[in-house]
Amino acid sequence: MDDHEVLLKPMRVQVDRVMMVTLVFLFLVTVVVGLLYDQLGFSLMVGIPVLVFAFLIWRAMEGTLFSRLTIASALIIQIAIHIQVSHGVIEMHFGLFVVLAFLLAYRDWRPIIFGAVLIAAHHLVFNFLQALHLNVWIFNHGESYGIVLLHAAYVVFESIILVYLAIQLRTEGVESAKVAFMAERITQGDLSSGVEFNQKKDSSSMLESMLAMQESLSQLVTEIEVIVDAAVQGDFSKKIDLTSKSGFGKKICGLLNQLLETTEVGLNDVMRVTNALAAGDLSQKITQDYPGVFGQTKNGVNNTVDSLNKIIGEIQEIVDAAANNTSGFNLKMSLDNKRGFSQSLAKSFNQLSIFVENNLNDIMRVANGMTPVTNKGVSVISQMMATMDSIKESSNKISEIIFIIDEITFQTNILALNAAVEAARAGNQGRGFAVVADEVRTLSQRVANSSREIKELVSDSGEKITSGNKLVSYAGQTMEEIAASIRSVIAIVSEISSASSGDYNQKPFPNP
Repeated sequence: MDDHEVLLKPMRVQVDRVMMVTLVFLFLVTVVVGLLYDQLGFSLMVGIPVLVFAFLIWRAMEGTLFSRLTIASALIIQIAIHIQVSHGVIEMHFGLFVVLAFLLAYRDWRPIIFGAVLIAAHHLVFNFLQALHLNVWIFNHGESYGIVLLHAAYVVFESIILVYLAIQLRTEGVESAKVAFMAERITQGDLSSGVEFNQKKDSSSMLESMLAMQESLSQLVTEIEVIVDAAVQGDFSKKIDLTSKSGFGKKICGLLNQLLETTEVGLNDVMRVTNALAAGDLSQKITQDYPGVFGQTKNGVNNTVDSLNKIIGEIQEIVDAAANNTSGFNLKMSLDNKRGFSQSLAKSFNQLSIFVENNLNDIMRVANGMTPVTNKGVSVISQMMATMDSIKESSNKISEIIFIIDEITFQTNILALNAAVEAARAGNQGRGFAVVADEVRTLSQRVANSSREIKELVSDSGEKITSGNKLVSYAGQTMEEIAASIRSVIAIVSEISSASSGDYNQKPFPNP
């Protein structure tokens, strides 16, 4: 079975059903004719088997060539029963021409040729049997090969016309089936299923128009896919060229271009405002009017900006109040009429306020408590450094005194030596003086030894006093640095509120 037979089969299935209804109608006519001519038994004996056999073949092989030939045979046999029962009434032969014309509904020349051959065989055989004077009837006035030939000529002529019409109708049926097939595939969204179009054989302008429509729709869908894919990637700048479009295609593409343009403009507005928010600029809003979801998006973005401005304003008021508040950092944001992000931000700000308040109070208390101690430590170290300097100065004076004593001792030794020399020259008269000179020299040596020991002690004390003085000086510098740091902490804590207010006035919404 070729593709054309497949396309025509649904139509031929429907024609089979119509032909079966026609066969049942002819069977009923057979029963009526049998009653009129008192041949009911013969009518039922032949008509029922023919009807049953055709029904079984139809149910088993619906829409096939064998089914068509079987139904055609059954129809002609029913007319042949009418002719036989009516003893060849000439009017009954009209049924054969009518049935032959009915077969044109199949749009197949083969049942027509088969029916014509079957009619010719019926006339020839029954005319021959009637000539033998058997109980067989073809004409009521008796056998006649001339009438048989006349009927055959009509049948041949009708068959030629019907075959031509059947071929033409088959061609149109195939083209109509192709159009229906393409239309069904198009309705299912399949624009790739094509059918063969032979310009020499297929002359249907409808099929050609359907193919052109399919190609146009396929091209249109391809163009739409390109811009939709670009839109999915975030590129709304691509548009469909409308110069080659017309009709509904131009309208659809125009609406799609309008949708892309509206979407692009709307998204650009949203990006402009969000980028401004990211840069700390709360003055930007969407001013252009948009319908539907775009309008809701516009309202949502603008409401967000308004909410942020309101929150920043409340924070500004709190910071300004805190800067001018002498009783402490204890201001809070109100939670009334706040939801979602605004409420969460207000709660966080209040928690931060409590945290800062507690810590600032603790820092102030500790710093204020450390200030007197630090100042006292600096004062004590300063006194200690002064005392050490006095001790060092006294030590230096002792060293000078010891130096004088050493000079005196040296001079005393020289005088004692000179006295001893003079006593020796005096002899016995200078012996007592010699003893005194010796004692003076001994005392002078003892004084010199004691002076040397004192000098060593003073020198060692001086070195230790110098080292201690350096340590005390370093401790004094450290205490001064600690005191300066504590004073800086106190100054910073005291100026946090005013400093915060000043920074906010300069940068209302700093860049992240």
